[in-house]
Amino acid sequence: MLPDMRIEEPPWTARACGILACAFILLFFFYHASLLVPAHPGTDQNGYICGGKMLYEHGSMAYSPININSNKLDPFLFVGRMWVGTELGTGSEKYYPKYPVGLPALYASVLKIFGFEKGRELIYWLSPICMTLSLIAIFLMVRMFSNSFMALLSIIVMSTSPLAMGLTTNPNSHATAVFCVAWGMYLLLGWWRGGGWARAAFGGFLLGFSTTIRYTEGALVLPLLLVIIFNWPKLKPRLRYYCESSVLLLSWALPVLVLLVHNLIVFRSPTGYDLTNESAGFAWEYFVDNWENMFRQIDGTTLFFFFPLGIAGLTAMFWWSWRIALVIASWILPCILIYTAYYWAPDGLGYARFFMTIIPGLVLCAFWLLSRLGNLEDLPAADERNGSVRRKQIASATAGLLAIFAVLVNLNTAVAETVDDSVKRTILYENTRDIMRIAKPKAVIISPENNLLHQLQFFTDFQLYSSEYFERAKVQKLPDMDPDEPQGLQPQRRQALYDRLKDFTQNQLTAEIRNIVSMALENGQEVYFIKREDKPMKIKDSKAKAGRESDILSAPPDSRNQAQTLPKWLIPQEIFDIRLVQAWQNQPPTEKDLKERKHPRGKKLTPTQQKEAQQRQNWVVLQVTLKEKQSQQNNSKP
Repeated sequence: MLPDMRIEEPPWTARACGILACAFILLFFFYHASLLVPAHPGTDQNGYICGGKMLYEHGSMAYSPININSNKLDPFLFVGRMWVGTELGTGSEKYYPKYPVGLPALYASVLKIFGFEKGRELIYWLSPICMTLSLIAIFLMVRMFSNSFMALLSIIVMSTSPLAMGLTTNPNSHATAVFCVAWGMYLLLGWWRGGGWARAAFGGFLLGFSTTIRYTEGALVLPLLLVIIFNWPKLKPRLRYYCESSVLLLSWALPVLVLLVHNLIVFRSPTGYDLTNESAGFAWEYFVDNWENMFRQIDGTTLFFFFPLGIAGLTAMFWWSWRIALVIASWILPCILIYTAYYWAPDGLGYARFFMTIIPGLVLCAFWLLSRLGNLEDLPAADERNGSVRRKQIASATAGLLAIFAVLVNLNTAVAETVDDSVKRTILYENTRDIMRIAKPKAVIISPENNLLHQLQFFTDFQLYSSEYFERAKVQKLPDMDPDEPQGLQPQRRQALYDRLKDFTQNQLTAEIRNIVSMALENGQEVYFIKREDKPMKIKDSKAKAGRESDILSAPPDSRNQAQTLPKWLIPQEIFDIRLVQAWQNQPPTEKDLKERKHPRGKKLTPTQQKEAQQRQNWVVLQVTLKEKQSQQNNSKP
């Protein structure tokens, strides 16, 4: 059994640090709650939340792009890039998010409990709640290995990380995965120390359920098996050991088996990533290319200064207790090795986020090491008791100073990035709400802005069309990617769309969208084209909206403004009338903001970047209607 590893401390110190930890965790939650906006433009997030919406509506993540007027497959209907298709090239195509079903199932549960109207905004609270609760598990776990003061510092350092702050309000998989992993490992270590049916059942289930959120968390079966092996000669009586070990394994295996069966039925393969070749996107050549970027990302945007301390602590832990060190290493190292060898490793949070679930383990190792810094043999002491006190003081002072240094560096970047993210998402949320006020249910929305379509697909029941595949030039680029290479967009889906549209001329593609628009209008649907407008806009009678520092401006239609027109190849204006019904002009940052704003790599913005940031982002909503003569001809048909 795992021995008691806590460093002895006065009861008042434990209580004081516990109170401060609770206060800090509440501060963390309320800070992110103040920035939370129920909107996100991301393509990954579209897969998770729309998958949840599909589960809520008909018990499956399947999406069938059926035109509600023709009741037939419509290959032009918008489907996010992170969705993979089955039965492609037939009239019964279905699309599923390539991600595991766990997180969409959680979102579907929220929608089921609260209803769609309330639930579509409440699901965005899941990530901040999970990230906040994971801090409690990290505090308890680090305290198990050191003391309450070190545990307090650990959650402060982790929660102020730019990575953790950036993912706390993000509706992707990382916050919920951290929750499952942190609590699962804490309960697993607790079972190792003292046994218990509840620890075995809930610890195993949480570690298994993390696999249904992120496939690579399946590697956590390694520490689980090691703990069972190391506990074998210790847990008495032997029958209790066999029963509790079986509960631990079965609790882990249950959600994993459900996921595997689901994937074999839906994808006919163990994961959805098999269909994009990303399951095979791990190679030594990628490892050689990525190792430096991996170290820089974890040491910079993920766990500044404490990453090397964590690795040093893990190494030193083998001389203290090789069994404990091996369990912690089996948690941390597989993730590092797997994602260092991954084909997709861009700069920034996009890559660093893959390591989010091992941050609690690295923090634990770092503060375990710092808690033992004072154990120096040549420490002068009047007696053993005074020497012990001074050793604790050295460890606490060193850890405190390092934590302060890391937190100041972290917050210098993280606060600005979280506020900027909230501003952008506020703009998207306000735009979505305005579109919903303008357009009737089931309206047809055409837009080149996929980020807007990601949000509208979840929030509304509009029929959505991305204008990109009505352009012949973009259709002809579909087969450019090697179908055998790992890639985000499913190669078979890319090829099926290309086979369908490769022989279409631009005039034929134009006729397709004309038929879609005409059919919708004839059946009483409204049709809108939404786009960003790069040309100068004359927006009069503008009034500021009350949005979180977003400075969004709204304006009534200005029919004299000639900038808002549709490309003629898209919707021929000799057949349709175009009317500007709404416009937004998002205010740029002030000169002061630009001077204070930092480049993501820590550099000041260049004059060119400042000029780009100053440009206003203009949005227009254009309603498309049939010209009066055309409408009369349609009405006169028998």
